[in-house]
Amino acid sequence: MAGRSDSKMVQKAAPLSIQERQLTVTRYLRASTRAAEQMALIFDLDGLLEKVATTLVDDFDAVLARVWLYEPETRALRLTAGAGISNQKLDALHAQIDVASYPHPAGEAARTLRPVVQNALAGDSPLPEWARHAGIVSLAAFPLVIGRTLRGVLAFFSRQTLYDEVMEALANFAAIVTAAVSDIDQLERERAAREELERKEQALRETEERFRIMADSAPVLLWMSDTEGSCTFLNEGWLKFTGRAMEQEMGDGWKESIHPEDLKFVIDTYRQALQTRQGYQIEYRLRRADGGYRWLFSSAAPRFLPDGQFAGFIGSCVDITERKETEEAQLRTQREIESLNARLQRAMTETHHRVKNSLQIVAAMVDMQRMEEDNALRAESLKQLGMHIHTLAVVHDILTEQAKQDGLAHSVSAQAVLERLLPALQNMAGARPIRFSLADAHLSSQQGTSLALVANELVNNALKYGQGAVEVHLSVQDHHALLKVRDHGPGFPPDFDSRQAANTGLELVQNLVRSDLSGQIQFANQPEGGACVTVSFPIKS
Repeated sequence: MAGRSDSKMVQKAAPLSIQERQLTVTRYLRASTRAAEQMALIFDLDGLLEKVATTLVDDFDAVLARVWLYEPETRALRLTAGAGISNQKLDALHAQIDVASYPHPAGEAARTLRPVVQNALAGDSPLPEWARHAGIVSLAAFPLVIGRTLRGVLAFFSRQTLYDEVMEALANFAAIVTAAVSDIDQLERERAAREELERKEQALRETEERFRIMADSAPVLLWMSDTEGSCTFLNEGWLKFTGRAMEQEMGDGWKESIHPEDLKFVIDTYRQALQTRQGYQIEYRLRRADGGYRWLFSSAAPRFLPDGQFAGFIGSCVDITERKETEEAQLRTQREIESLNARLQRAMTETHHRVKNSLQIVAAMVDMQRMEEDNALRAESLKQLGMHIHTLAVVHDILTEQAKQDGLAHSVSAQAVLERLLPALQNMAGARPIRFSLADAHLSSQQGTSLALVANELVNNALKYGQGAVEVHLSVQDHHALLKVRDHGPGFPPDFDSRQAANTGLELVQNLVRSDLSGQIQFANQPEGGACVTVSFPIKS
Protein backbone atom coordinates (compact mmCIF):
# COMPACT_ATOMS: atom_id res chain seq x y z
CA MET A 1 0.00 0.00 0.00
CA ALA A 2 1.60 3.28 -1.12
CA GLY A 3 2.00 6.19 1.27
CA ARG A 4 4.29 9.03 2.29
CA SER A 5 5.94 9.22 5.73
CA ASP A 6 7.61 11.95 7.80
CA SER A 7 10.23 11.11 10.39
CA LYS A 8 10.41 14.49 12.19
CA MET A 9 8.05 15.70 14.93
CA VAL A 10 5.57 18.12 13.35
CA GLN A 11 3.89 20.88 15.30
CA LYS A 12 0.16 21.43 14.82
CA ALA A 13 -0.72 24.26 12.45
CA ALA A 14 -2.09 27.61 13.52
CA PRO A 15 -5.84 28.16 13.15
CA LEU A 16 -7.02 29.38 9.76
CA SER A 17 -8.56 32.77 9.24
CA ILE A 18 -11.95 33.08 7.52
CA GLN A 19 -10.29 34.13 4.29
CA GLU A 20 -7.92 31.17 4.50
CA ARG A 21 -10.88 28.84 5.08
CA GLN A 22 -12.59 30.18 1.96
CA LEU A 23 -9.45 29.72 -0.09
CA THR A 24 -9.05 26.21 1.29
CA VAL A 25 -12.63 25.29 0.40
CA THR A 26 -12.19 26.72 -3.11
CA ARG A 27 -8.99 24.74 -3.54
CA TYR A 28 -10.70 21.56 -2.28
CA LEU A 29 -13.61 21.98 -4.69
CA ARG A 30 -11.25 22.42 -7.64
CA ALA A 31 -9.30 19.40 -6.49
CA SER A 32 -12.56 17.44 -6.35
CA THR A 33 -13.36 18.41 -9.93
CA ARG A 34 -9.92 17.37 -11.19
CA ALA A 35 -10.13 14.10 -9.21
CA ALA A 36 -13.57 13.33 -10.63
CA GLU A 37 -12.22 13.71 -14.18
CA GLN A 38 -9.23 11.48 -13.38
CA MET A 39 -11.30 8.85 -11.57
CA ALA A 40 -13.64 8.60 -14.56
CA LEU A 41 -10.73 7.06 -16.47
CA ILE A 42 -9.98 4.42 -13.83
CA PHE A 43 -11.87 1.14 -14.21
CA ASP A 44 -10.48 -1.07 -11.42
CA LEU A 45 -11.57 -0.54 -7.84
CA ASP A 46 -8.18 -0.93 -6.15
CA GLY A 47 -6.63 1.63 -8.51
CA LEU A 48 -9.51 4.02 -7.87
CA LEU A 49 -9.15 3.84 -4.09
CA GLU A 50 -5.41 4.34 -4.27
CA LYS A 51 -6.08 7.50 -6.33
CA VAL A 52 -8.55 8.68 -3.69
CA ALA A 53 -6.02 8.22 -0.89
CA THR A 54 -3.20 10.05 -2.69
CA THR A 55 -5.55 12.86 -3.71
CA LEU A 56 -6.54 13.44 -0.07
CA VAL A 57 -2.87 13.73 0.87
CA ASP A 58 -1.72 15.72 -2.15
CA ASP A 59 -4.66 18.07 -2.69
CA PHE A 60 -6.63 18.10 0.60
CA ASP A 61 -3.73 18.51 3.07
CA ALA A 62 -4.35 15.14 4.76
CA VAL A 63 -1.55 13.87 6.96
CA LEU A 64 -2.96 10.35 6.63
CA ALA A 65 -5.72 8.98 4.39
CA ARG A 66 -7.32 5.56 4.71
CA VAL A 67 -10.01 3.77 2.63
CA TRP A 68 -11.66 0.60 3.88
CA LEU A 69 -14.12 -1.68 2.03
CA TYR A 70 -16.93 -3.34 3.95
CA GLU A 71 -17.18 -7.17 3.92
CA PRO A 72 -20.76 -8.24 4.80
CA GLU A 73 -19.70 -11.85 5.43
CA THR A 74 -17.42 -10.87 8.36
CA ARG A 75 -19.10 -7.51 9.19
CA ALA A 76 -15.66 -5.93 9.10
CA LEU A 77 -13.87 -3.12 7.29
CA ARG A 78 -10.82 -4.29 5.31
CA LEU A 79 -8.09 -1.70 4.67
CA THR A 80 -7.79 -1.39 0.89
CA ALA A 81 -5.87 1.87 0.20
CA GLY A 82 -3.89 4.47 2.12
CA ALA A 83 -1.51 7.40 1.74
CA GLY A 84 0.47 9.74 3.98
CA ILE A 85 2.39 8.64 7.05
CA SER A 86 2.79 4.89 7.27
CA ASN A 87 4.55 2.27 9.32
CA GLN A 88 4.17 -1.44 9.88
CA LYS A 89 2.50 -1.09 13.27
CA LEU A 90 0.03 1.51 12.01
CA ASP A 91 -0.85 -0.53 8.92
CA ALA A 92 -1.47 -3.58 11.09
CA LEU A 93 -3.65 -1.51 13.45
CA HIS A 94 -5.87 -0.33 10.59
CA ALA A 95 -5.81 -3.56 8.52
CA GLN A 96 -9.26 -4.79 9.68
CA ILE A 97 -11.86 -3.04 11.79
CA ASP A 98 -14.75 -4.84 13.45
CA VAL A 99 -17.77 -2.63 12.73
CA ALA A 100 -19.71 -3.69 15.79
CA SER A 101 -17.05 -2.99 18.41
CA TYR A 102 -14.25 -0.78 17.07
CA PRO A 103 -14.27 2.66 18.81
CA HIS A 104 -12.48 4.36 15.92
CA PRO A 105 -14.62 6.99 14.08
CA ALA A 106 -14.42 4.75 11.01
CA GLY A 107 -16.33 2.09 12.94
CA GLU A 108 -18.91 4.63 14.15
CA ALA A 109 -19.40 5.97 10.61
CA ALA A 110 -19.95 2.39 9.37
CA ARG A 111 -22.48 1.71 12.12
CA THR A 112 -24.48 4.91 11.76
CA LEU A 113 -23.98 5.47 8.01
CA ARG A 114 -23.24 9.15 8.86
CA PRO A 115 -20.05 11.21 8.68
CA VAL A 116 -18.12 11.47 11.95
CA VAL A 117 -15.70 14.36 12.77
CA GLN A 118 -13.39 14.85 15.75
CA ASN A 119 -11.50 18.10 16.35
CA ALA A 120 -9.04 19.06 19.07
CA LEU A 121 -8.03 15.43 19.50
CA ALA A 122 -5.20 16.32 21.87
CA GLY A 123 -7.64 17.92 24.25
CA ASP A 124 -10.14 15.04 24.33
CA SER A 125 -7.85 12.20 25.15
CA PRO A 126 -4.17 11.28 24.98
CA LEU A 127 -3.13 10.83 21.35
CA PRO A 128 -1.25 7.75 20.17
CA GLU A 129 2.44 8.29 19.71
CA TRP A 130 2.18 8.15 15.91
CA ALA A 131 -0.61 10.79 15.84
CA ARG A 132 1.14 13.14 18.30
CA HIS A 133 4.35 12.72 16.38
CA ALA A 134 2.55 13.69 13.12
CA GLY A 135 0.83 16.72 14.70
CA ILE A 136 -2.70 15.40 13.98
CA VAL A 137 -5.46 17.43 15.66
CA SER A 138 -8.60 16.33 13.73
CA LEU A 139 -10.16 13.31 12.08
CA ALA A 140 -13.17 12.86 9.76
CA ALA A 141 -14.70 9.56 8.58
CA PHE A 142 -17.19 9.40 5.69
CA PRO A 143 -19.25 6.26 4.99
CA LEU A 144 -19.47 5.29 1.31
CA VAL A 145 -23.15 4.35 1.00
CA ILE A 146 -24.64 3.17 -2.29
CA GLY A 147 -28.39 3.15 -2.05
CA ARG A 148 -28.82 1.97 1.53
CA THR A 149 -25.90 -0.40 1.51
CA LEU A 150 -22.56 0.31 3.17
CA ARG A 151 -19.74 -0.10 0.65
CA GLY A 152 -16.82 1.27 2.66
CA VAL A 153 -15.39 4.11 4.78
CA LEU A 154 -13.02 6.98 3.87
CA ALA A 155 -10.93 8.50 6.73
CA PHE A 156 -9.14 11.91 6.70
CA PHE A 157 -6.49 12.82 9.32
CA SER A 158 -5.46 16.53 9.43
CA ARG A 159 -3.20 19.00 11.26
CA GLN A 160 -5.93 21.67 10.89
CA THR A 161 -9.26 21.99 12.59
CA LEU A 162 -12.02 20.74 10.29
CA TYR A 163 -14.51 23.59 10.14
CA ASP A 164 -18.02 23.13 8.79
CA GLU A 165 -17.25 24.61 5.37
CA VAL A 166 -14.20 22.33 5.09
CA MET A 167 -16.32 19.31 6.10
CA GLU A 168 -18.81 20.22 3.37
CA ALA A 169 -16.01 20.25 0.78
CA LEU A 170 -14.72 16.89 2.07
CA ALA A 171 -18.28 15.49 2.04
CA ASN A 172 -18.59 16.61 -1.57
CA PHE A 173 -15.39 14.73 -2.41
CA ALA A 174 -16.67 11.67 -0.53
CA ALA A 175 -19.87 11.80 -2.64
CA ILE A 176 -17.76 11.90 -5.81
CA VAL A 177 -15.81 8.87 -4.56
CA THR A 178 -19.04 7.03 -3.73
CA ALA A 179 -20.37 7.67 -7.25
CA ALA A 180 -17.11 6.50 -8.80
CA VAL A 181 -17.16 3.31 -6.69
CA SER A 182 -20.81 2.73 -7.71
CA ASP A 183 -19.89 3.16 -11.39
CA ILE A 184 -17.07 0.62 -11.10
CA ASP A 185 -19.38 -1.79 -9.23
CA GLN A 186 -21.90 -1.40 -12.04
CA LEU A 187 -19.19 -1.98 -14.63
CA GLU A 188 -18.07 -5.06 -12.70
CA ARG A 189 -21.63 -6.39 -12.58
CA GLU A 190 -22.04 -5.76 -16.29
CA ARG A 191 -18.71 -7.45 -17.00
CA ALA A 192 -19.70 -10.43 -14.83
CA ALA A 193 -23.09 -10.55 -16.57
CA ARG A 194 -21.39 -10.48 -19.98
CA GLU A 195 -19.01 -13.21 -18.93
CA GLU A 196 -21.91 -15.27 -17.58
CA LEU A 197 -23.88 -14.68 -20.78
CA GLU A 198 -20.85 -15.63 -22.87
CA ARG A 199 -20.33 -18.71 -20.72
CA LYS A 200 -23.97 -19.71 -21.13
CA GLU A 201 -23.87 -19.03 -24.86
CA GLN A 202 -20.69 -21.09 -25.16
CA ALA A 203 -22.26 -23.85 -23.09
CA LEU A 204 -25.37 -23.65 -25.28
CA ARG A 205 -23.26 -23.87 -28.44
CA GLU A 206 -21.39 -26.85 -27.01
CA THR A 207 -24.67 -28.48 -25.97
CA GLU A 208 -26.17 -27.91 -29.42
CA GLU A 209 -23.03 -29.28 -31.05
CA ARG A 210 -23.09 -32.36 -28.81
CA PHE A 211 -26.80 -32.79 -29.56
CA ARG A 212 -26.18 -32.59 -33.31
CA ILE A 213 -23.33 -35.08 -33.08
CA MET A 214 -25.48 -37.46 -31.02
CA ALA A 215 -28.51 -36.91 -33.26
CA ASP A 216 -26.52 -37.51 -36.44
CA SER A 217 -24.96 -40.63 -34.91
CA ALA A 218 -28.29 -42.06 -33.70
CA PRO A 219 -29.59 -45.12 -35.61
CA VAL A 220 -33.06 -43.53 -35.84
CA LEU A 221 -34.63 -40.56 -37.65
CA LEU A 222 -34.88 -37.51 -35.35
CA TRP A 223 -36.82 -34.28 -35.80
CA MET A 224 -37.85 -31.15 -33.90
CA SER A 225 -40.61 -28.60 -34.44
CA ASP A 226 -41.69 -25.23 -33.04
CA THR A 227 -44.94 -24.25 -31.36
CA GLU A 228 -46.67 -23.79 -34.74
CA GLY A 229 -45.73 -27.28 -35.91
CA SER A 230 -43.09 -26.17 -38.41
CA CYS A 231 -40.04 -28.40 -38.65
CA THR A 232 -36.86 -26.76 -37.25
CA PHE A 233 -34.38 -29.64 -37.19
CA LEU A 234 -33.81 -33.03 -38.84
CA ASN A 235 -30.84 -35.25 -38.15
CA GLU A 236 -28.50 -36.66 -40.76
CA GLY A 237 -30.30 -40.01 -40.61
CA TRP A 238 -33.56 -38.41 -41.81
CA LEU A 239 -31.84 -36.55 -44.65
CA LYS A 240 -30.02 -39.69 -45.83
CA PHE A 241 -33.24 -41.71 -45.62
CA THR A 242 -35.29 -39.28 -47.72
CA GLY A 243 -32.41 -38.14 -49.95
CA ARG A 244 -33.49 -34.50 -49.50
CA ALA A 245 -31.64 -31.40 -48.28
CA MET A 246 -32.33 -29.70 -44.95
CA GLU A 247 -33.77 -26.67 -46.72
CA GLN A 248 -36.31 -28.85 -48.52
CA GLU A 249 -37.53 -30.45 -45.29
CA MET A 250 -37.78 -27.30 -43.14
CA GLY A 251 -41.20 -25.87 -42.30
CA ASP A 252 -43.81 -28.12 -43.92
CA GLY A 253 -41.47 -29.60 -46.54
CA TRP A 254 -41.14 -32.89 -44.64
CA LYS A 255 -44.79 -33.67 -45.40
CA GLU A 256 -43.99 -34.07 -49.11
CA SER A 257 -42.39 -37.49 -48.47
CA ILE A 258 -45.36 -38.99 -46.61
CA HIS A 259 -47.46 -41.57 -48.47
CA PRO A 260 -50.61 -39.90 -49.87
CA GLU A 261 -52.86 -42.46 -48.16
CA ASP A 262 -51.28 -41.67 -44.74
CA LEU A 263 -50.88 -37.88 -45.08
CA LYS A 264 -54.25 -36.82 -43.66
CA PHE A 265 -53.95 -39.21 -40.72
CA VAL A 266 -50.47 -37.91 -39.86
CA ILE A 267 -51.46 -34.23 -40.13
CA ASP A 268 -54.66 -34.69 -38.08
CA THR A 269 -52.75 -36.52 -35.34
CA TYR A 270 -50.05 -33.82 -35.32
CA ARG A 271 -52.55 -30.97 -35.09
CA GLN A 272 -54.37 -32.67 -32.24
CA ALA A 273 -51.08 -33.08 -30.37
CA LEU A 274 -50.24 -29.38 -30.85
CA GLN A 275 -53.58 -28.44 -29.30
CA THR A 276 -53.33 -30.82 -26.34
CA ARG A 277 -49.52 -30.59 -26.00
CA GLN A 278 -49.37 -34.32 -25.34
CA GLY A 279 -47.12 -36.96 -26.86
CA TYR A 280 -48.29 -39.47 -29.44
CA GLN A 281 -47.23 -42.61 -31.34
CA ILE A 282 -48.26 -43.42 -34.91
CA GLU A 283 -47.27 -45.59 -37.86
CA TYR A 284 -47.09 -44.28 -41.41
CA ARG A 285 -45.22 -44.70 -44.69
CA LEU A 286 -42.38 -42.39 -45.74
CA ARG A 287 -40.76 -42.26 -49.17
CA ARG A 288 -37.13 -43.36 -49.15
CA ALA A 289 -34.37 -41.93 -51.35
CA ASP A 290 -34.79 -44.84 -53.82
CA GLY A 291 -38.49 -43.95 -54.33
CA GLY A 292 -39.88 -46.86 -52.32
CA TYR A 293 -42.09 -46.35 -49.27
CA ARG A 294 -41.08 -47.71 -45.86
CA TRP A 295 -43.21 -48.13 -42.76
CA LEU A 296 -42.09 -45.97 -39.81
CA PHE A 297 -43.02 -46.04 -36.13
CA SER A 298 -43.00 -42.40 -34.98
CA SER A 299 -42.94 -41.38 -31.30
CA ALA A 300 -43.18 -37.69 -30.31
CA ALA A 301 -43.02 -35.82 -26.99
CA PRO A 302 -43.70 -32.15 -26.15
CA ARG A 303 -40.79 -29.83 -25.30
CA PHE A 304 -41.02 -27.23 -22.51
CA LEU A 305 -38.67 -24.40 -21.54
CA PRO A 306 -37.39 -24.12 -17.92
CA ASP A 307 -40.21 -21.65 -17.17
CA GLY A 308 -42.79 -24.19 -18.34
CA GLN A 309 -43.52 -22.54 -21.69
CA PHE A 310 -44.38 -24.92 -24.54
CA ALA A 311 -41.58 -24.99 -27.12
CA GLY A 312 -42.77 -27.55 -29.67
CA PHE A 313 -42.17 -31.27 -30.21
CA ILE A 314 -39.23 -33.62 -30.53
CA GLY A 315 -39.68 -37.02 -32.12
CA SER A 316 -38.00 -40.14 -33.44
CA CYS A 317 -38.86 -42.59 -36.22
CA VAL A 318 -37.85 -46.24 -36.57
CA ASP A 319 -38.14 -48.31 -39.76
CA ILE A 320 -40.59 -51.15 -39.03
CA THR A 321 -41.14 -52.34 -42.60
CA GLU A 322 -39.82 -55.84 -41.90
CA ARG A 323 -42.08 -56.13 -38.86
CA LYS A 324 -45.11 -54.98 -40.84
CA GLU A 325 -44.34 -57.46 -43.63
CA THR A 326 -43.98 -60.24 -41.05
CA GLU A 327 -47.30 -59.27 -39.44
CA GLU A 328 -49.03 -59.23 -42.83
CA ALA A 329 -47.53 -62.62 -43.69
CA GLN A 330 -48.69 -63.99 -40.33
CA LEU A 331 -52.15 -62.56 -40.92
CA ARG A 332 -52.33 -64.20 -44.35
CA THR A 333 -51.14 -67.48 -42.86
CA GLN A 334 -53.73 -67.20 -40.07
CA ARG A 335 -56.47 -66.61 -42.60
CA GLU A 336 -55.30 -69.56 -44.65
CA ILE A 337 -55.28 -71.76 -41.54
CA GLU A 338 -58.77 -70.60 -40.60
CA SER A 339 -59.96 -71.33 -44.13
CA LEU A 340 -58.28 -74.75 -44.05
CA ASN A 341 -59.82 -75.53 -40.67
CA ALA A 342 -63.23 -74.60 -41.99
CA ARG A 343 -62.74 -76.89 -45.01
CA LEU A 344 -61.46 -79.68 -42.75
CA GLN A 345 -64.45 -79.35 -40.43
CA ARG A 346 -66.81 -79.51 -43.40
CA ALA A 347 -64.93 -82.54 -44.70
CA MET A 348 -64.98 -84.13 -41.25
CA THR A 349 -68.71 -83.59 -40.99
CA GLU A 350 -69.26 -85.20 -44.35
CA THR A 351 -66.89 -88.06 -43.43
CA HIS A 352 -68.71 -88.51 -40.13
CA HIS A 353 -72.00 -88.89 -41.89
CA ARG A 354 -70.52 -91.36 -44.35
CA VAL A 355 -68.79 -93.37 -41.56
CA LYS A 356 -71.88 -93.31 -39.39
CA ASN A 357 -74.07 -94.43 -42.25
CA SER A 358 -71.60 -97.18 -43.12
CA LEU A 359 -71.49 -98.39 -39.51
CA GLN A 360 -75.28 -98.39 -39.38
CA ILE A 361 -75.41 -100.43 -42.58
CA VAL A 362 -72.85 -102.88 -41.17
CA ALA A 363 -74.81 -103.17 -37.94
CA ALA A 364 -78.05 -103.72 -39.89
CA MET A 365 -76.46 -106.37 -42.03
CA VAL A 366 -75.13 -108.13 -38.95
CA ASP A 367 -78.61 -108.03 -37.39
CA MET A 368 -80.15 -109.46 -40.55
CA GLN A 369 -77.55 -112.20 -40.67
CA ARG A 370 -78.17 -112.98 -37.01
CA MET A 371 -81.95 -113.30 -37.55
CA GLU A 372 -81.43 -115.64 -40.45
CA GLU A 373 -78.77 -117.78 -38.67
CA ASP A 374 -80.01 -120.87 -36.85
CA ASN A 375 -76.81 -121.45 -34.96
CA ALA A 376 -77.36 -119.78 -31.57
CA LEU A 377 -73.64 -119.37 -30.85
CA ARG A 378 -73.03 -117.61 -34.16
CA ALA A 379 -76.03 -115.39 -33.55
CA GLU A 380 -74.60 -114.40 -30.16
CA SER A 381 -71.25 -113.52 -31.71
CA LEU A 382 -72.91 -111.40 -34.34
CA LYS A 383 -74.89 -109.67 -31.59
CA GLN A 384 -71.69 -108.78 -29.77
CA LEU A 385 -70.11 -107.59 -32.99
CA GLY A 386 -73.06 -105.29 -33.62
CA MET A 387 -72.77 -103.89 -30.12
CA HIS A 388 -69.05 -103.25 -30.63
CA ILE A 389 -69.80 -101.38 -33.85
CA HIS A 390 -72.41 -99.32 -32.01
CA THR A 391 -69.85 -98.51 -29.31
CA LEU A 392 -67.36 -97.32 -31.90
CA ALA A 393 -70.06 -95.14 -33.45
CA VAL A 394 -70.77 -93.51 -30.05
CA VAL A 395 -67.12 -92.56 -29.57
CA HIS A 396 -66.90 -91.36 -33.15
CA ASP A 397 -69.94 -89.09 -32.61
CA ILE A 398 -68.37 -87.45 -29.56
CA LEU A 399 -65.00 -86.90 -31.23
CA THR A 400 -66.67 -85.37 -34.26
CA GLU A 401 -68.74 -82.97 -32.13
CA GLN A 402 -65.57 -81.83 -30.35
CA ALA A 403 -63.78 -81.25 -33.64
CA LYS A 404 -66.66 -79.07 -34.80
CA GLN A 405 -66.45 -76.89 -31.66
CA ASP A 406 -62.71 -76.27 -31.27
CA GLY A 407 -61.05 -77.95 -34.25
CA LEU A 408 -59.45 -80.56 -31.97
CA ALA A 409 -60.31 -84.20 -31.36
CA HIS A 410 -57.35 -85.38 -29.29
CA SER A 411 -59.29 -86.09 -26.08
CA VAL A 412 -62.72 -87.29 -25.08
CA SER A 413 -64.86 -87.15 -21.93
CA ALA A 414 -65.19 -90.56 -20.25
CA GLN A 415 -68.46 -89.51 -18.67
CA ALA A 416 -69.92 -88.42 -22.01
CA VAL A 417 -68.94 -91.71 -23.70
CA LEU A 418 -70.45 -93.92 -20.99
CA GLU A 419 -73.60 -91.81 -20.63
CA ARG A 420 -74.31 -92.33 -24.34
CA LEU A 421 -73.38 -96.00 -24.31
CA LEU A 422 -75.27 -97.22 -21.24
CA PRO A 423 -78.78 -96.27 -22.42
CA ALA A 424 -78.22 -98.39 -25.53
CA LEU A 425 -77.15 -101.27 -23.28
CA GLN A 426 -80.27 -100.72 -21.17
CA ASN A 427 -82.41 -101.22 -24.25
CA MET A 428 -80.74 -104.60 -24.77
CA ALA A 429 -81.10 -105.51 -21.06
CA GLY A 430 -84.85 -105.48 -21.17
CA ALA A 431 -86.37 -105.56 -17.67
CA ARG A 432 -83.03 -105.81 -15.86
CA PRO A 433 -81.98 -102.34 -14.71
CA ILE A 434 -78.51 -100.86 -15.32
CA ARG A 435 -77.46 -98.29 -12.73
CA PHE A 436 -74.42 -96.10 -13.21
CA SER A 437 -72.40 -93.54 -11.23
CA LEU A 438 -69.87 -91.74 -13.37
CA ALA A 439 -67.10 -89.29 -12.55
CA ASP A 440 -65.53 -87.35 -15.41
CA ALA A 441 -62.04 -87.64 -16.84
CA HIS A 442 -60.55 -86.41 -20.10
CA LEU A 443 -58.98 -89.36 -21.87
CA SER A 444 -57.06 -89.66 -25.06
CA SER A 445 -59.19 -90.72 -28.02
CA GLN A 446 -57.59 -94.18 -27.90
CA GLN A 447 -58.30 -94.59 -24.17
CA GLY A 448 -61.86 -93.36 -24.61
CA THR A 449 -62.52 -95.90 -27.35
CA SER A 450 -60.98 -98.74 -25.37
CA LEU A 451 -62.88 -97.78 -22.19
CA ALA A 452 -66.18 -97.82 -24.12
CA LEU A 453 -65.44 -101.29 -25.60
CA VAL A 454 -64.40 -102.66 -22.17
CA ALA A 455 -67.53 -101.27 -20.47
CA ASN A 456 -69.71 -102.63 -23.27
CA GLU A 457 -68.22 -106.12 -22.97
CA LEU A 458 -68.36 -106.24 -19.15
CA VAL A 459 -72.00 -105.07 -19.03
CA ASN A 460 -72.91 -107.63 -21.71
CA ASN A 461 -71.22 -110.41 -19.67
CA ALA A 462 -73.05 -109.25 -16.53
CA LEU A 463 -76.36 -109.35 -18.36
CA LYS A 464 -75.56 -112.73 -19.87
CA TYR A 465 -74.14 -114.58 -16.86
CA GLY A 466 -75.34 -112.60 -13.84
CA GLN A 467 -78.67 -111.80 -12.25
CA GLY A 468 -80.49 -108.71 -11.01
CA ALA A 469 -79.37 -105.14 -11.59
CA VAL A 470 -76.04 -104.30 -13.19
CA GLU A 471 -74.06 -101.46 -11.56
CA VAL A 472 -71.43 -99.42 -13.39
CA HIS A 473 -69.19 -97.11 -11.30
CA LEU A 474 -66.40 -94.83 -12.64
CA SER A 475 -64.19 -92.88 -10.20
CA VAL A 476 -61.05 -90.76 -10.62
CA GLN A 477 -58.26 -90.18 -8.12
CA ASP A 478 -54.63 -89.03 -8.46
CA HIS A 479 -54.68 -89.21 -12.28
CA HIS A 480 -55.96 -92.81 -12.20
CA ALA A 481 -59.40 -94.05 -13.29
CA LEU A 482 -61.24 -96.95 -11.65
CA LEU A 483 -64.11 -98.75 -13.48
CA LYS A 484 -66.27 -101.28 -11.59
CA VAL A 485 -69.02 -103.44 -13.16
CA ARG A 486 -70.93 -105.79 -10.87
CA ASP A 487 -74.13 -107.83 -10.76
CA HIS A 488 -76.15 -109.73 -8.16
CA GLY A 489 -75.94 -113.22 -9.59
CA PRO A 490 -74.10 -116.36 -8.41
CA GLY A 491 -70.71 -114.79 -9.19
CA PHE A 492 -67.68 -116.45 -10.76
CA PRO A 493 -67.34 -120.24 -10.23
CA PRO A 494 -64.61 -121.38 -7.83
CA ASP A 495 -62.44 -122.68 -10.66
CA PHE A 496 -62.87 -119.52 -12.80
CA ASP A 497 -59.78 -118.69 -14.88
CA SER A 498 -60.05 -115.48 -16.94
CA ARG A 499 -57.24 -116.64 -19.26
CA GLN A 500 -59.30 -119.62 -20.35
CA ALA A 501 -62.64 -117.85 -20.49
CA ALA A 502 -62.30 -116.68 -24.09
CA ASN A 503 -65.79 -117.74 -24.91
CA THR A 504 -67.13 -115.02 -22.61
CA GLY A 505 -65.48 -112.21 -24.57
CA LEU A 506 -63.08 -111.50 -21.73
CA GLU A 507 -60.08 -112.06 -23.97
CA LEU A 508 -60.93 -108.80 -25.77
CA VAL A 509 -61.35 -107.03 -22.44
CA GLN A 510 -57.99 -108.15 -21.10
CA ASN A 511 -56.17 -107.19 -24.30
CA LEU A 512 -57.73 -103.72 -24.29
CA VAL A 513 -56.96 -103.15 -20.58
CA ARG A 514 -53.31 -104.20 -20.81
CA SER A 515 -52.44 -102.89 -24.28
CA ASP A 516 -54.52 -99.75 -24.86
CA LEU A 517 -55.24 -98.65 -21.28
CA SER A 518 -51.90 -99.76 -19.77
CA GLY A 519 -53.93 -100.86 -16.76
CA GLN A 520 -54.91 -103.87 -14.67
CA ILE A 521 -58.08 -105.95 -14.32
CA GLN A 522 -59.37 -107.97 -11.39
CA PHE A 523 -62.18 -110.55 -11.24
CA ALA A 524 -63.79 -111.12 -7.83
CA ASN A 525 -67.01 -112.17 -6.09
CA GLN A 526 -68.73 -109.77 -3.69
CA PRO A 527 -69.37 -110.82 -0.07
CA GLU A 528 -73.05 -110.09 -0.53
CA GLY A 529 -73.13 -112.08 -3.72
CA GLY A 530 -72.56 -111.35 -7.37
CA ALA A 531 -69.51 -110.87 -9.58
CA CYS A 532 -67.41 -107.68 -9.70
CA VAL A 533 -64.84 -106.77 -12.34
CA THR A 534 -62.46 -103.87 -11.52
CA VAL A 535 -60.38 -102.09 -14.16
CA SER A 536 -57.77 -99.50 -13.12
CA PHE A 537 -55.58 -97.48 -15.48
CA PRO A 538 -53.58 -94.23 -15.58
CA ILE A 539 -55.13 -91.26 -17.35
CA LYS A 540 -53.04 -90.15 -20.31
CA SER A 541 -53.02 -86.50 -21.42
